[in-house]
Amino acid sequence: TLTGGSGSVSIFASTLQSDLQTALKKHELKLYYQPQFDSMNNCIGAEALLRWKHPVCGNIYPPLVCQLAMEGDFLELMERYIFEIAFNDVQALIGKLPENFRISVNVTGKTIQNEEFQDFLTDLMNRWRLPEKLLCIEITEQASLCVSDKFISKISELKKCGYTFAIDDFSMGHTSIAYLKTNLFDEVKLDGSLVKDMMSNERCKDIINSIAMLSQTLDFHVLAEYVETKEQREALMQLGCNQYQGYLYSPAISLEALAKVIQGK
Repeated sequence: TLTGGSGSVSIFASTLQSDLQTALKKHELKLYYQPQFDSMNNCIGAEALLRWKHPVCGNIYPPLVCQLAMEGDFLELMERYIFEIAFNDVQALIGKLPENFRISVNVTGKTIQNEEFQDFLTDLMNRWRLPEKLLCIEITEQASLCVSDKFISKISELKKCGYTFAIDDFSMGHTSIAYLKTNLFDEVKLDGSLVKDMMSNERCKDIINSIAMLSQTLDFHVLAEYVETKEQREALMQLGCNQYQGYLYSPAISLEALAKVIQGK
C-alpha cells in the first residue's frame, strides 16, 4: 500500500490522502470530459474524468487519487460525489445534446455491487429525471466483479431506470467474455494495450476484429480509447470498430468546452 509504511513515501502519501479527504469535503474535486466520436467525426459522447489540483503539488495523477481514496476507505464516498457532479453537469447540457449522446461515469467493480450504492443510483436518477440512456455507468476493475443472479437483477433494474452500462478494458480473456453472457452491457471499451500495440502486432488487430464481430451478433457497441493517430483510426475502422476516444480528437476538457465541441464550434 501507499500509506501503510513508515518511510518518506508513505508519509507523503498519507499527507496527500488527508488533503484529498479535505478537498472532497470542500467540493474541490472537478470533472473534465473527454469527447468520443464516431467514424463520421460526430461527437457521440464523453467520459467523465476526475481531476484534483493540489494547492502545492499541482494536478494529481487520477489513478493515484483513486488509490489514496481506496486505502483511506472513502472511495465509494468519492464515487458518489463524482456521480452527483456528473448529473449536475449533464443537466446543464440538456437541450444542447444530439440524439443518442451519452456521458460515461466510472465506478469500480466493488462499489457497483454494493446494494446501498445501487439504491443511491436509483434515487439519483429519480431525482434528476435525465433522459433515458444518457448516463452510462462504466465499470472498471473487472476482476472484482461477481456476476450473480442477484447482481444481474439489480443491474437490470438500473437499466430500466434509464442507465446503460459499459465494461472497461475489454479483451478476449475469460473474465471479459463471461460478462457477455449476461446481456447487461451496452458497450465495451477495448483494452488499451490492444489499441496501443495494434500497429505493430497483428494479433491485436485479430482480437479487435473478433470483438467487433461479436458486437454485431450480440448487439453492443465497441469503443477504442487511446486513439492518437489517423493510421490507428483507419485501421480500427477497417476492423469494424467505429467509435473512438483519444488525443487524435481531444484531451479531457471542461464542461463549457465540451458544450462547444458538441455544437461544432
